[in-house]
Amino acid sequence: MNHYVDAFLKEVLEQVRYKRMHPQLAQELNDHIESLKETLMEEEGYTEDKAYEEAVRQMGESVEIGKSLHKMHKPRLEWPTVLLIVGLLGISLITMFTYEYYFSTYIQGASYLYKQFICIVIGAIGLIGMYFMDYKRIEKYSLLLYVAALVLLILTFLWGYELNGAKKWLGIGVFQFETAVLVSPLIIISYIGLARKWSKRGKSGAMFLFVLMMLPTIFYVRGNLAQGIIVFIVLVGIFYKHYPNCLKLISNKKHHFILWIAILGVVGTFFIKKIIEAPHRLERIRAWLNPSIDPMGEGWLTIQLRNMCKGASLVGNDGLFYTLEQLGTTEVVPPYGSSVTDYILNFMIGILGILPAIILVCMIIGLLIRCFKTAAKVREGYGHDLLISISTLFSVQFILSILSNLGILPSISGTYMPFVSYGGTNLVCNMILIGFFLGIYRRKDINPVQLISEGTAEAKRQGWMQWVNAFFEIEDKEIDKDFKDNFEGELSNRALAEAALNFLRGCEEVESVEVVFKDQVQE
Repeated sequence: MNHYVDAFLKEVLEQVRYKRMHPQLAQELNDHIESLKETLMEEEGYTEDKAYEEAVRQMGESVEIGKSLHKMHKPRLEWPTVLLIVGLLGISLITMFTYEYYFSTYIQGASYLYKQFICIVIGAIGLIGMYFMDYKRIEKYSLLLYVAALVLLILTFLWGYELNGAKKWLGIGVFQFETAVLVSPLIIISYIGLARKWSKRGKSGAMFLFVLMMLPTIFYVRGNLAQGIIVFIVLVGIFYKHYPNCLKLISNKKHHFILWIAILGVVGTFFIKKIIEAPHRLERIRAWLNPSIDPMGEGWLTIQLRNMCKGASLVGNDGLFYTLEQLGTTEVVPPYGSSVTDYILNFMIGILGILPAIILVCMIIGLLIRCFKTAAKVREGYGHDLLISISTLFSVQFILSILSNLGILPSISGTYMPFVSYGGTNLVCNMILIGFFLGIYRRKDINPVQLISEGTAEAKRQGWMQWVNAFFEIEDKEIDKDFKDNFEGELSNRALAEAALNFLRGCEEVESVEVVFKDQVQE
């Protein structure tokens, strides 16, 4: 490399703190300088050394260029999302404090406020760890993660602690964790990686992904129906997102629609069957439709939830005392048991008033909008899929929790409100997941460089051509004849590699990866 170019690149890259970007930036700048040098030699008659000197001069001030590139490519923190999460955690602590103020005599063991704070601290540590982790390293372990999550569900199904007819918990020594909540992010993240791989395999891939979608659902229904519904909805979205990239199962659009209706009908029948098999779930649904048929039994909870909303004032605890009045007691007792895990929004409405609850819901809506907007800014395929799925997971959880708290949907145990509900496993897992979310966004402007040799290009030549041909077949798009001829002709390894990756960079099947040959960059 020319000494003028070498000095220029060194000064520029000193300003860019993220060192993983240095090879790619060096390559881009060097290519531009080479182009200027060739032009100066051809049009101005410069010698090579003089052309390099002039080309570097025309590039501009190296320090300013470096600062500009640093600003463009530096890791980014999604501050609005962070602030909204902090706000929700603050509301959670305030609610725990208020609960203890009214019902301290009903609390056994350590206070809810103290345990919630400890869980937030543990979750914050996990959040920071996931924030700095390179998410792209996870994709190759997708199958391993999926199997590990499935094994945990099976262990819970066989040897988990049973409570109210549901096996949710596993214990390791003195620690207990809710398995369904713990494995939900693992299943979703691993399923995305598997979907990206198997969606290229046509009909066999579609059937394989469908089986992987149904397997965890079977164990969820036995242990935690609410989490099963939530995860199933997200997995269906992931499957359908990747399905158009597979060969269609049926070419006829009408038959294709009928097939999907049949599949969803089978799945719906499965859920209904499991609900009917569990008498307490069926009774709960009946009581939700008409709570007066069993006001002291299954309908009691629905009545209390609706009473808290009915008697609530704009600000204050009128909802609680209206509910107690309907119960015919003057003693301040928890209206629906000693836990605020599942019904924290309803509790806020009754104790703090409608206005604080509205503020909470507005913050939730703002968070979800921000999550989906953040996902739209990430162009890299795997990261984009992860952010959309995580946003969908939070959305489904929030929606089910809000509707259940208002008595609009039947109360189902396990419908936690992320970052707000009391609960160790749920809160810690959600904070780790949001750290993963923020870590993906952090790298949205950082595209890794793959350094390969001529020999590697020769080895990968056949694979690249298969990717391109597969994309042509799947999308059935018209191909530029010259472009296709080049792929089928006698292109050099380097030209083929660059052309293939430049083309594939715009396809969803392949990540955005720059190919830089080792002899083009200073080692």
